[in-house]
Amino acid sequence: ADIIGLEVFEGDISYGKITDCIQTGSNDVYIVEDKSKNQILIPALKDVILETNIEKGYMKVKLPEGLLD
Repeated sequence: ADIIGLEVFEGDISYGKITDCIQTGSNDVYIVEDKSKNQILIPALKDVILETNIEKGYMKVKLPEGLLD
């Protein structure tokens, strides 16, 4: 629940804010929504989530190749 509302960045690119978290069997998946209501699903994996800063309101990620295709 602490991560809801965090803005998600990859470098200088903002993908939007986390709106929900889906709990799956193997790992959580974060739903990120931009201002146009477009959604991307980001797996909560060590290789993907680089930094989470709840106090400053952001999460830094490195998206797997092909995730946005």
